[in-house]
Amino acid sequence: MFFFDKLKKTTVNNRLVEETQYEEVMNEIRLGFIRDGLWAKALAESSGNENKAMGLYIKYRVQSMKDELEIKDQLLKKMKAEIEEEKRKKSKEKERQQIENDRNLKERRKILLDYEEFKTFGDLEDLANTYGYSKAKFILASIFYEGKLVKKDDDAAKYWLKCAANEEYEPAKKALDDWW
Repeated sequence: MFFFDKLKKTTVNNRLVEETQYEEVMNEIRLGFIRDGLWAKALAESSGNENKAMGLYIKYRVQSMKDELEIKDQLLKKMKAEIEEEKRKKSKEKERQQIENDRNLKERRKILLDYEEFKTFGDLEDLANTYGYSKAKFILASIFYEGKLVKKDDDAAKYWLKCAANEEYEPAKKALDDWW
């Protein structure tokens, strides 16, 4: 029954819209606004009978209003689709750019680590924790073991050294044997 209820509602709405369109056409005629092309068509089809032509004109004008509404709806749908497509493209581009930025940041951090040019202790911790770089973990272990940049802490040194050794980082395995 849902389909028939929806169809009935659509039909009722269409009739109400059509009624307002006929009313609008009558107002246009009263004000003297008549479309010459439609009037000529109505006269041609009524064999010159002006009363019959007026009835046909009203019918044609209502149909032209419906057509204009349909064209406007199509244009709005097209514009909306274009806007949505543009938003989708911008979103994809933003996502792609973010992935590229993340990749570049990760690569820069790797380079810093390879050249041991990290700027702060926090950078090194970030490399070890966030990205899981074994070399960063090994360097952290060394820092804690030797007391560089931070207070000497054997427990922290063992922790980072074990983390790096568990990832098969050879210098860490060797240091684990040598230091303890």
